[in-house]
Amino acid sequence: MKNQIIDNPKNPKVLENPSRRKKWVITSVAIILALLFGVALYTKQNNQVVYEEIAQSLIQNRGLIPTPTPFMFEEITIPYLREKLYQSNLAALEKVSESSSYTSYLTSYTSDGLNINGLITIPKSNTPNGGFPAIVFVHGYISPKTYQTLVNYSSYVDYLAKNGFVVFKIDLRGHGISDGTPGGAYYSSDYIIDTLNAY
Repeated sequence: MKNQIIDNPKNPKVLENPSRRKKWVITSVAIILALLFGVALYTKQNNQVVYEEIAQSLIQNRGLIPTPTPFMFEEITIPYLREKLYQSNLAALEKVSESSSYTSYLTSYTSDGLNINGLITIPKSNTPNGGFPAIVFVHGYISPKTYQTLVNYSSYVDYLAKNGFVVFKIDLRGHGISDGTPGGAYYSSDYIIDTLNAY
């Protein structure tokens, strides 16, 4: 009787047996894990129901209907610009200067109903088969109040024309004597449209 352990919950010696201790630990861990899993599952389902009830309440009680947020910069995306119609005609050329390499003319075209001015420089060399290569030259930022068609970027135009390029340097809207109000280049399609109408 001395070596026998009586299975009595009030007897602390029950846990001294390694196999019984192992069973007790495994059973305890399983019960704790089952409880945690049940609580997590209940909380998740309960939260989902609460969120759905809130959404339905907003829609029914306030007449709110969820709508997608419009894309803020759609007008500067390629798909938007592809759908737009670009129709412009070049006005008469007015000769303003001539060198041994090229002749420069002032002209204008329309863009969004605005008169956009520009400087066309045409090389004097023999026209190659297929015509001269051409560049639509778009100026960078210069204060619209100080921008001058014949002054700004003249060295660039000179270099390109001397090397056989027809250069059409456009004055974006609101610059020089072009119609319109200068806009921001980052969040507006105005300057892009002026450029595409120059082709």
